[in-house]
Amino acid sequence: MMTAVSEDLGYQEMLAAIGRVALDSGHASIALQQLAETMTGTGLIYVLLRDAPFGRQLQDVHAMVEQATTNEWIRHPPMDAEVRDLILGTLKATRRLVDLRNRVVHDMWAPAPSVDQPSGLRGSRATRWGKETVDSTVGTFHQIASAFFLVACTLGAAERALKDLRKVDQERWHSREGVLSELKRYHRDFIERTNAITTGDLEGWHWVATEIGGRSASEPRRPPSLSERQAELVAGERPSAITQEVWIENLHNAHCPTCDTRLIARAGCFRPVGRDTPTYVQDGRSLTCRAGHALPQERDLKAYNNEHGHMPPPADATVREVEPPR
Repeated sequence: MMTAVSEDLGYQEMLAAIGRVALDSGHASIALQQLAETMTGTGLIYVLLRDAPFGRQLQDVHAMVEQATTNEWIRHPPMDAEVRDLILGTLKATRRLVDLRNRVVHDMWAPAPSVDQPSGLRGSRATRWGKETVDSTVGTFHQIASAFFLVACTLGAAERALKDLRKVDQERWHSREGVLSELKRYHRDFIERTNAITTGDLEGWHWVATEIGGRSASEPRRPPSLSERQAELVAGERPSAITQEVWIENLHNAHCPTCDTRLIARAGCFRPVGRDTPTYVQDGRSLTCRAGHALPQERDLKAYNNEHGHMPPPADATVREVEPPR
């Protein structure tokens, strides 16, 4: 009974943390849209930004801020140069958080407590040829949410600064330093936090992404060459990844109408544990002639191969892995 209660509590804490990330990133999105409205002087900008993904909103507003004051023919409310630089720095740093936010909100998560991480979580998402997992914690999710809350605070302070700086000359109680102090403080705290997240130095931070083959997700995704895979097999070792991207003689035995040689194609190579024979899933859009000849439309290609007896493939047809085209 205690185990069931603890598991239920783990799910509640996980869902609450995911919800907080979604909520605080929503606050950041709203602050971004309000900033764009103040900067451009039109509420119509909301129509363009409201349904866009957060990453696209960042990209669009960054472009507008970057272009502000650079074209005398484009009219917009005055943009202070110092505020402009602080906004650009904030938007650039926020881009680092977008992938983390998307992983938290869109991955499949489940509690995975351990001795070292009592509030541990494990998430997974599909990649093109396999799966990528993430080990994290409830506390890390809350740190991501806090970072997005700082984004909202910084962008909100930037919007207020743009408005108040327009009044400095008319209202004596406004001073430039007084107007910018709040924005600078939030900006400093946000940049320090994002830098600590990026380097992994934030206290309590735990985020380890790994692909199925045990490779860190940050490493290059270069598929092993044919010679490397052959060397592994000769040595009697299983390939480093269960799922690989390879080039093969196409599964349907289609031939090139120009030179009548078998076409090659890109495929996913699946090597189930305990089975020596791989399974291939072909990408039909990647059919290529090794000699570089242009291929006709799919209907004409099928007609040629049916006429010459290449398709359907013979019962004893085999599939070989080949080197990628150059």
